[in-house]
Amino acid sequence: MARSINEMARQLARRMAEERQNEQARYELITSLSHDLKSPLTSILGYLDLLQTPSGLTGDTPQHYVATAHRKALLLNSRINRLFEYSQLSTLSERGLLQMVPTLLRQLAGDFVPLFERRGITVELTCTPATVLLPIDHHY
Repeated sequence: MARSINEMARQLARRMAEERQNEQARYELITSLSHDLKSPLTSILGYLDLLQTPSGLTGDTPQHYVATAHRKALLLNSRINRLFEYSQLSTLSERGLLQMVPTLLRQLAGDFVPLFERRGITVELTCTPATVLLPIDHHY
């Protein structure tokens, strides 16, 4: 019984550590994405402000500003799409449909430990921390 309690404590500690890792990764991603979205938006707004004051704009300058603003808008759109994809992955993760690879490997190994022990086989699984996620169908 003590062995079971110790194993449960280890599993709980691992899950808590993984949750902290996930939260840290989520925070870093959101911070990075916020910066990635703000930079092109600031540039677009700057070029649009310049275009609204035509007094100093001559020749190809207005067209250059429009082209630059358009390029920055495309970049912003791409980054927003990445944010949307992350949001979808996050939703899958919260619903338990995505799982970290080390966690999955530990669970799979844990399922076979009793079989191995009955045959006198000692199992030792060493996983390095990773942020690789796999979609999981728990019905199989």
